[in-house]
Amino acid sequence: MNYQIELTKFQNELNVINNSTNEIINQANASILLSRNTLSNLKKIMFQIGFKTVDDEIHFFKVTKQVPLIQIVYYTEIRNFELNLPKGSEITQQAYIHKKLTEIDQFFVRNIHFNQYVICGHTHSDKLYFTRSAADKIPYSCSDLYFRDPEFSTAYDMLLAKHQAFLLVVDHLKYKLTGNKSKTPNIIPLKWTATKNALTELIYGLHQSGALNNGNSTLKDIVHSFQIMFSCDLGNIYQKYAEMKYKNNELPTFLSMMTKRFLNNISDPED
Repeated sequence: MNYQIELTKFQNELNVINNSTNEIINQANASILLSRNTLSNLKKIMFQIGFKTVDDEIHFFKVTKQVPLIQIVYYTEIRNFELNLPKGSEITQQAYIHKKLTEIDQFFVRNIHFNQYVICGHTHSDKLYFTRSAADKIPYSCSDLYFRDPEFSTAYDMLLAKHQAFLLVVDHLKYKLTGNKSKTPNIIPLKWTATKNALTELIYGLHQSGALNNGNSTLKDIVHSFQIMFSCDLGNIYQKYAEMKYKNNELPTFLSMMTKRFLNNISDPED
């Protein structure tokens, strides 16, 4: 079994959990258990196949492991929040929510340099942050041990997961402040179901158009973000693009299809 098979299984089972109950505590408990089991399975696969290069190790801890790790941090925080939410007046509940939001703000302030590193899509310190051999060179960044194993962790892989998960927690807390407490919004993972070549076309199109970060995002940054967003592994995207360039007399299949369908929809007066 490879990583992608395990992650696909994880996403499918997480979707089932999200769609089977609106009771947030039950949803959190089931998601935490699933995430723990998936992390254990990823660890077994990691020890079976190892890493051929440093880049492979960085990709595993920065992308692959993050998929279930973000969910275990997110649902642990949500479960603790919901269990400790005051049961009295709305005023006390809102005060508690604002307190939790302040705590998250303080987390981002304490880790401002790493958060900027993540937001800007930097990669120059990846070897220090996301390889095990460099873990002893800098202190571990998190005191909350959601899932800590020295053979299966780097100095900053947990901090990256907390950064991503806390953004989701903020959305949950803000939703609670609106007063719409009858139903908790589900976090539905997105799965790329078209071909890898199709996603390659989309990524290169966005990169070459300069549509992201005023054109300052590198191709590697965009690939990394899309792999996290869709929990997929694009493999050698450069080779795929080289093959497309070789067929330079053909229009990009996926982008052409998107354009055609978009034009058909906006020109349809009944749509």
